[in-house]
Amino acid sequence: MCNIVAENEVRSVYKILIQVVTCIILILLFILPSINSSVLSNSTISAKTFFFAYILLILLFISSCCIFIKNRFSFKLSRIDIALMMLIGYFLVNRYYLQIKHSFSIRFIDLLGLCLLYLILRNLRTKNFLWFLIAIVVSGAVQSIYGVHQLLEFFPSNHSGFKTTGSYFNPGPYAGFISAIWPIALGTYLFKKELTAYLNLSLPPKTQKINKVIYNLFSYTSVLSMITIVLVLPICESRAAWLSFLISSAFLFEFRYRLTKRLLNQLSSIKRNILYVTILILLSIGIYEMYHLKKGSSDGRLFIWKITTDIFKDNSINGVGFDRFKAYYMNYQGEYFRNIGETEEAFIADNTYYAFNELLQFITEQGLIGLLLLFFVIVFLFNIKVNKEQSAILQLVLTGLIAIVIFAFFSYPTQILSLKLIMTVLLALLVQLDKRKWEYLKDRKKTLFRAQLIALPLIIIAFVIGLGFITVRRQAFIDWKLANNAYQYGDLTTSISEYEKAYPVLEKEGDFLMNYGKALTMAINIFKKRIKVPSSAINEMKTEIKVLLKKT
Repeated sequence: MCNIVAENEVRSVYKILIQVVTCIILILLFILPSINSSVLSNSTISAKTFFFAYILLILLFISSCCIFIKNRFSFKLSRIDIALMMLIGYFLVNRYYLQIKHSFSIRFIDLLGLCLLYLILRNLRTKNFLWFLIAIVVSGAVQSIYGVHQLLEFFPSNHSGFKTTGSYFNPGPYAGFISAIWPIALGTYLFKKELTAYLNLSLPPKTQKINKVIYNLFSYTSVLSMITIVLVLPICESRAAWLSFLISSAFLFEFRYRLTKRLLNQLSSIKRNILYVTILILLSIGIYEMYHLKKGSSDGRLFIWKITTDIFKDNSINGVGFDRFKAYYMNYQGEYFRNIGETEEAFIADNTYYAFNELLQFITEQGLIGLLLLFFVIVFLFNIKVNKEQSAILQLVLTGLIAIVIFAFFSYPTQILSLKLIMTVLLALLVQLDKRKWEYLKDRKKTLFRAQLIALPLIIIAFVIGLGFITVRRQAFIDWKLANNAYQYGDLTTSISEYEKAYPVLEKEGDFLMNYGKALTMAINIFKKRIKVPSSAINEMKTEIKVLLKKT
């Protein structure tokens, strides 16, 4: 009897902890897109990363508690899990062993955090994910309303050249974020009956009145988000976001109403051919108009893709390494102009950080080996089997991923943490839906107890190291910001002092080294004017600056 009571208490504590984990993830999905901090350098990017990292440490602690209070360990692996593990493993091997050097990378910190979050999500029930979708939809509405207020000048923009940026550094990632939320909002509205019914499967008969509340929640939140997104998306003038918006909408309406099938069944073969030709003509006109809508931008991206293919040709097997595209691009662009001379392309060339095509950047950084592993992930993603009552969720999730992929062909979603967070949630949900999984189960209490004893110190060490790792890097970004501010005010002494504090952590961060080298160069010029210094000493100092800048 005592054992039964104790087991019931353990189950109750476990359920409470799972609810806490779910609530924290809900808050993370809702708040993260809006996080910004003026005390950090590159604040619209770094602030989100550090906030995300601290939240993950909390989730790691609570999830560990969940594992230790259970007397039964169970974990299910799917083909997608294995393919993702192989891909991430290759990223690590390529970054640290196959490449000559690696740079400091915010994206790499994001990757580690998203992997941990994926593992935590995989231990949650499918029903929890439907609440996550609601949180994502609400965050889209919040960002859209914020963008409208920026346009009306109630809130400042994060870019001097654009009125509307949301909580991002320019309208591009902002448009990408809200266009990724659009199919989730539209999908929750179109499939609200199915989603509500699925959530209520676990409810006892007497509580079915909750059905109406849940139904209205899906309806009103999705409608609010869709209205605000439609209002703000045209302001961003992002063609990639509009393509994502239109194509994902077409997929969802087709999934829901099967319009194409009904239409084709009613047409003769001649009329079908006429329809196909008409669609092809309209698509051609659309592509032509989109190209000429912002011709300079289109030509710029074509030029970037041209240079990027040259990088890939020279590094085709294993690429240039994770997040090393920007370290190679400018050298290849300079070499291109040295070989062909000054042409009209020089007017569209720029200091480029992204390839504006995620697939092209991926194969440039990870090579053909990475592309092969990615191919397996994609094949498994679109080849899963689900229960009949989960088919609506599957269609919604697939459309959400398709929307991000479409945006990725012309932009840089893997640079946007809030977009990667949505992608991670959708991936984890897709794997949860898959019926084809292998279950690893441990019921033996002695074996489990021994495993827990081994895992406990490892988790504590991981928590302490993670906390120190993130805190040190956050402080380095604060010092970098202080150094930049001092430089802007002409206080080179303070600026260089702050750069020196951040240098041990950011010695492989290209933008930091560029700022630091610029400050040192200015200091040398001023020093040279005030005091007569031998030219050999000046040359020595300049050589040290060049070495500093070459560390990326």
